[in-house]
Amino acid sequence: MLACEVKRLPDLSPTHRQPGSLCGGRAKGKDMVQLQRYALAALLLLILTACSGGGAPSAQSRPKLIAPVSVDAVRVEALESRRVFSGSLMSPRRFELAAQTSGRVAEITADLGTVVENGQVVLRLYNEEQQKNFELARAELAVAEAQLQEAEKKLPLLTRELKRQQQLRTEGVATEAQLDQAANAVINGESALAVARARVERAGAAQAVQQLDLAETEVRAAFRQGARRVVAERFVQEGDLIRENQVLFRLVELDPIVAVVQVAERDYGKLRVGSQVWLTCDAFPDQQFEGSVARIAPVFDERTRQARVELTINNPDELLKPGMFVRAQVVIARVSQTKTVPIEALVTRFDETGVFLVNEAGNQVSWRPVRTGLRSDKRVEVFGEGLQGRVVTLGQQLIGDGSAIVIPESKGATAAEAGSP
Repeated sequence: MLACEVKRLPDLSPTHRQPGSLCGGRAKGKDMVQLQRYALAALLLLILTACSGGGAPSAQSRPKLIAPVSVDAVRVEALESRRVFSGSLMSPRRFELAAQTSGRVAEITADLGTVVENGQVVLRLYNEEQQKNFELARAELAVAEAQLQEAEKKLPLLTRELKRQQQLRTEGVATEAQLDQAANAVINGESALAVARARVERAGAAQAVQQLDLAETEVRAAFRQGARRVVAERFVQEGDLIRENQVLFRLVELDPIVAVVQVAERDYGKLRVGSQVWLTCDAFPDQQFEGSVARIAPVFDERTRQARVELTINNPDELLKPGMFVRAQVVIARVSQTKTVPIEALVTRFDETGVFLVNEAGNQVSWRPVRTGLRSDKRVEVFGEGLQGRVVTLGQQLIGDGSAIVIPESKGATAAEAGSP
């Protein structure tokens, strides 16, 4: 025990006060200094008395701390390791409709967002010259057809007249000249019929040519059967004068849609064509869209040191649109059965990674070094001896190897101190 020796303080009671002291009236400077010394001596006495009150508690008298912790099970399960890449969406097929002839826009039958079928007319032009040429060709065809009808009706009459003259000649009534005249008339009628038919064919061909020219004033969507395309952009208005080969519409396909992401070298070797993908975007934050890795570029961009990877995403409701910013989770590795623990269970002590394993009674922990493998968002693959049961996920800073614990969730207890054993 620490002994503290203190001098006895002078009695400062009123009977010992000198005339002219601090309590008796006006204090002198010497008396003031003496009073301050007495006060310091009294304070030192209190401190020394506190020091001599007792010694430090022994190790046996110290309470034992039982640390409260949270735990989770060691599981044997399938585990996937994913990476998140950002990128943008694009249509897998883009199709531009252009005018095949010049003219003025007379009618537009498709607009932004219109679903276009194969062969559908989306725009009509008005070309006065082509229209006149078509009308002329149609008129010439009508004339040729009328002439053909006349020749077809006249030839039977001439044939009957020839037969009648032949009969009269047999009877000796008609002359040879009359018979020859009837025969020549039949020949001329057959020639006229042949010419009329040729004129109809020529007029029909001429009309077909003009029909094709006129058809060019109707812009139709033409693409593979079964495809569904939507008007993404329209570049003209009704009344615009356009030239030949001018682009009028841009069509896109939306299902499936393609996401383009850039992948760094550290992840490039882990990607495989066909790997599963989950995609999210700000437009639909509560939805996930599934797809797969479709194409992996064989070269890297020299400026960014990244490679282009294309993902095919199912988009049956066509919610995703080209140009959207997206985030894609790609499965880069998967194991079917392995031991896993929560990521929070991993602890690093003295440059060694491990977990605190809970005993069967749930009141004590032991340190287990581990090696880690695949990681998911919440769990990690671990390798080590004796990894089964439960591990500590919260409260590791309070414990060490062999520490006593309490699990509030299961025992309904909080932190407690127990007496010495």
